[in-house]
Amino acid sequence: MSRRDADAKDTTSPQNQKLSDFSIRLQTARGTALETAKVGEKESDRLGLAWRVGLEFIAAIVVGGGLGWSLDSILETKPLFMVVFLVLGGVAGTLNVYRISQGLDESIGLGQAKRRKEERPPGGRL
Repeated sequence: MSRRDADAKDTTSPQNQKLSDFSIRLQTARGTALETAKVGEKESDRLGLAWRVGLEFIAAIVVGGGLGWSLDSILETKPLFMVVFLVLGGVAGTLNVYRISQGLDESIGLGQAKRRKEERPPGGRL
């Protein structure tokens, strides 16, 4: 029997104790790293959602303002359509933010989205 085989069978040897200590520390570190990664995913999901909400709101206002400005330029009614479409863009942006916050953004049309949300199993996606 070789020295290596004897050390493998002897669990009280200093080498085997160091190995088991290392194994325990490694498992602990892996668990901590996994928890940290999960927290990082949640934070990045929140950050992505915040960016999406902000951009959707701003985009709706910019599109409304652009359409109003274009119509004013074509029809030569300078402030009228721009003001109207800025307000409509703000309303559309607010509706988009509401739909995102309620989880209704997967379907086209608010009524259809509400029905799909009610049909969805708890915690699941269709």
